Amino acid sequence: MNAFRGYMMAALMLATANVSAACNWPAWAQFRQAYVSEGGRVIDPSDARKITTSEGQSYALFFALAANDRATFDRLLTWTQDNLAQGDLRQHLPAWLWGQKDGESWTVLDTNSASDADLWIAWTLLEAGRLWKAQTYTDIGKALLQRIAKEEVAKVPGLGSMLLPGKVGFAEENAWRFNPSYLPPQLATYFSRFGAPWSTLRETNLRLLLETAPKGFAPDWVQYQKDKGWQLKPEKPLVGSYDAIRVYLWVGMMHDKDPQKARLLTRFKPMATQTAKRGMPPEKVGTASGKVTGDGPVGFSASLLPFLQDRDAQAAQRQRVADDFPGNDAYYSYVLTLFGQGWDQHRFRFTAKGELLPDWGQECASSH
Repeated sequence: MNAFRGYMMAALMLATANVSAACNWPAWAQFRQAYVSEGGRVIDPSDARKITTSEGQSYALFFALAANDRATFDRLLTWTQDNLAQGDLRQHLPAWLWGQKDGESWTVLDTNSASDADLWIAWTLLEAGRLWKAQTYTDIGKALLQRIAKEEVAKVPGLGSMLLPGKVGFAEENAWRFNPSYLPPQLATYFSRFGAPWSTLRETNLRLLLETAPKGFAPDWVQYQKDKGWQLKPEKPLVGSYDAIRVYLWVGMMHDKDPQKARLLTRFKPMATQTAKRGMPPEKVGTASGKVTGDGPVGFSASLLPFLQDRDAQAAQRQRVADDFPGNDAYYSYVLTLFGQGWDQHRFRFTAKGELLPDWGQECASSH
């Protein structure tokens, strides 16, 4: 009897351990091991300079928060502040590129900012302050958001307040360049609580997304000219590829009660149609012609898991992600997969207000 009881106890402990392991986020743990240094630097090994970008830091901060991994979060934040923001994110936008210079020193390689990274960092800090009840994160997030509004937002004739991709190099006297993937709509909704310019950026960002996709495909980059509008002429082809894939990812992860979501899903339905037809997302799309070329990497398939509304098409991409999960040499594809698959596995959600709804304490939900 005692032996049997011992066996049952051992079996119960093993089962509990297996449930606990399954309810961790193995893909995040592997990313952390493969791409994040002990000091909190996200390393992109595809570049010989072993670069770190503010984008990489911002995404890792998000994943650490979603995973309730505060120790890694603090290492990432400290490294970002110390090395990209001259020690203080309240006073300085982070430089977007850091790495090895001339094969010797390690330093900032480009002091310009990247507003998508800046927004993700600000949003994640604000949400970390709320979820972890830590005022320091909130204070830094608010100060950074104010700096973004001051240095990376421009008033564009005919549009209104618009988010520039960085503080330098994107605004001329009569022309402005934009990246439709830089301001996720749920973040735009979240920031609207802070008043101007964020209260209007939510609507102008929607215009950017809808009006620059005439065939239902978002471009990587697009120019707006004073008195002439968006430059979408077929003779100067715009391409949607490695940047634009994030547009569909962000839209798919929006809360169903966000009134913008249905409009965006309708506008971008051609991407869903092409993916279902081909069996995987295209690598490149001519946004004026709708012509698709190449097959996107597995991260593209993961990006479309929240976006696809057809269950069969979604299941096909889910299977591709399972069969061809990114390795330790595919930083960007891995990041896209953490977002898309993580959402698909219910590891996190966004509320209708753009807040984070992490799955910290519940039993892990399965998308199968």
